[in-house]
Amino acid sequence: MTAIITQPKSVAPAQFEQELEQMDQGVLQSLPAGTVLTIDGTAMKQAAIDTQLDGYITTFKAVDAAKAAYQQAVAARLAITVEARTFYKQLKAVLKTYFASQPSVLATFGITPDKAIATSAKTKLLAVGKRSQTRELRGTKSKKQAQAINVVGEPSLTLASDGDLQIGAPPLNVPGSSSTVTSSSPSSSPATPAGTPTPNGSTPAGQ
Repeated sequence: MTAIITQPKSVAPAQFEQELEQMDQGVLQSLPAGTVLTIDGTAMKQAAIDTQLDGYITTFKAVDAAKAAYQQAVAARLAITVEARTFYKQLKAVLKTYFASQPSVLATFGITPDKAIATSAKTKLLAVGKRSQTRELRGTKSKKQAQAINVVGEPSLTLASDGDLQIGAPPLNVPGSSSTVTSSSPSSSPATPAGTPTPNGSTPAGQ
């Protein structure tokens, strides 16, 4: 198992690097060539001492160079982050449209399809009004005649002065007519669902 080497707390790397450089400079300038010094029990010539110090300094400077390269890389990343993010979002939107019906393909890009938007309250209200008006217009006709009458358009919503929401009558498909016709006046909302007793106990027409 590789031992984990930690930095001694009493050593400041930058300061110690300067001390090593100053020491090596003194060896080169003030220690005569050929001089032999005994260091930790080992006899070393001036040139060997210089080589030893230079190796230490090179290792320290490698860290300095790596740190400078890291800082430059971080600065470069920061400079393009906004542009890259904008491009990513635009590309994502295009891909979601291009592969809208292929969620498995979108997954290869790391994109999750949007969830289906829930039916709004207005859409639900229009659907209720449309069903109610269709039942009312079919009235007591025979089953075949009643089924032939259908609402072919969407009812309109109008807020009356008294605060009630009015559902306007939509165009109808009436057998025997060359064009669609519009039913009578709008009804107030919400319409009474099929099969629901009215206040007087009766059941709406067509049920």
